[in-house]
Amino acid sequence: MSEKFWAVWRRDGGSAPSKRHESRIEAIEEAARLAQQTNTDYFVLEVIGVVAPQVIPVNYVELS
Repeated sequence: MSEKFWAVWRRDGGSAPSKRHESRIEAIEEAARLAQQTNTDYFVLEVIGVVAPQVIPVNYVELS
């Protein structure tokens, strides 16, 4: 599975996207289905990158 994916998000808020669509077409089809069902706009979002935490070594020093 590629790390690239698309998501669908309701224009006026709603809950955060929870489904990863493996193709642009799949996301567009889902957005169209939801728009028809709810009579509101949906954004099709494309992942452009990822921000990952940097692992930093830590030390424990006992104070005497």
